Amino acid sequence: MDLQGMGLRDVLVSRGILGKEDNKENPVEKEPLDPREMMESLVILDQTMTDQGLLGLKVPKVTEDLKEDHMFYTQGPPGPPGPQGADECEILDIIMKMCSCCECTCGPLDIAFIVDSSESIGASNFAIAKEFVVTVMDRLKLRQFGANESRIGVVQYSGANAQEVVKLGDANIKTLTDLKEKVKNLRWIAEATYTGEALQFSLDNMINRLVKERSVIIVLTDGRTDTESDKVPLTVLCGKGLKVGGIGITDYAGRDPKTERLGSIACESDPRKGFSLVLNNFGLLLDDGFLQNLTDKICEEKKCPNYTCPISFKDNTDILIMMDSSASVGAKNFETTKEFSIKLAKRFLSAENGNFAVRVSVGQYSNNANLEAGLTDKTTSLVAAIMEAKFQNAGTQVTNALNFAMDHFRGERTRKKKLLVFSDGRSQGINSIQIEKAVEQVHTAGIELYVLAVGNQVNEAHLRMLVSRGRPYDNTYAYRHLFKVPDYRSLVTGVFYQTVSRKISQD
Repeated sequence: MDLQGMGLRDVLVSRGILGKEDNKENPVEKEPLDPREMMESLVILDQTMTDQGLLGLKVPKVTEDLKEDHMFYTQGPPGPPGPQGADECEILDIIMKMCSCCECTCGPLDIAFIVDSSESIGASNFAIAKEFVVTVMDRLKLRQFGANESRIGVVQYSGANAQEVVKLGDANIKTLTDLKEKVKNLRWIAEATYTGEALQFSLDNMINRLVKERSVIIVLTDGRTDTESDKVPLTVLCGKGLKVGGIGITDYAGRDPKTERLGSIACESDPRKGFSLVLNNFGLLLDDGFLQNLTDKICEEKKCPNYTCPISFKDNTDILIMMDSSASVGAKNFETTKEFSIKLAKRFLSAENGNFAVRVSVGQYSNNANLEAGLTDKTTSLVAAIMEAKFQNAGTQVTNALNFAMDHFRGERTRKKKLLVFSDGRSQGINSIQIEKAVEQVHTAGIELYVLAVGNQVNEAHLRMLVSRGRPYDNTYAYRHLFKVPDYRSLVTGVFYQTVSRKISQD
């Protein structure tokens, strides 16, 4: 279609953007386009004319046509000022969430598994042991095993000269997947138990090729060894700068491992102290709790960036942390809440406060609210009390938490009072009017209220009410007093706890 010489209206009609008029006297009535639709129309028009190399439409013509068609709207009055931009602590938190290089890392890590394959283990238990090795590899989530990163290998052993080693870098083991497959295909040897000889074999054929400062050796055994025939001491790995973990498991005949032998294997008296763990059956090797405990021990020396956002208080301040202990939170997430509360408490009590005194107390609420630790400046006792807090597993009554806080702070007139409440805004049998009244009473009592919401199953209206001070919603104030994270794990990763503690410390 030749669009040259056509007015803007004709072009828009030709593109199906505007309807045709019957005639000048009786135009077809049409609703004005929504501004967003108009912008989309102009984009289409601009692309069409660019494709055809057309020129000649002038801005004044466009403006007059748009005015004629009532498609431009007058600008309204300016809105309220928005919140301040993110400070350096919040920026750091964002960076740490986006950049894995800013997280605590377990590697580079060199790890060797030494697995008992003797007759006393039993075929089914040996199969579990192999699955355990593969599972630990997966849980460590080391990004790359290779010449410049982490190294890994497995030795299975039984009697005299009965050892087999498979390790990444062997001729036919190029990837971690290859290594896992080799481990799964190891055949139970089912001979005697020469643990000392196996440790020496592992040292000569695998461990000596690892970087000792970052090496962890896991010895999996039923704790039995033929010390009369096997003359190599169980302490052969000690004194070499290695971290050794001994895992002793009850054998198929129900005989418990000998703990003193495990202690010798683990080099528990070395400067780089090892560890020993005892299980009463092989099936527990795959228990999630045990695996988490083991990987924590393996990664005890993990490297974490030392990023800190300093905080300070400018007045004598009391802080109450109220943890949500309702059924919707769940026992596991409540433990994470406690972990996060401990991080906050330590930050508050270690802040550079000059001559100002800071005290922290911690409580929890569900149907009822109760105090776990009274106001104190003693970190050790406060942390111990938080750790002892028991999950209530009942309903949610956030107004109970607010009323409890007012009673808790009653009589404190010369100190600043700050309250952090964990809440998703949902509360059984409580409406907005009741929340607004309680919030207003908290504000009148001189308590500054902060709210932390976890997850996306939240009542946004109630959250906004909680940080309103009982007044019309103030976006800037809410920005400083409402914290949100997508899940409970996010509470204790990165520097989110530093962001929260910094905002609470500010006036």
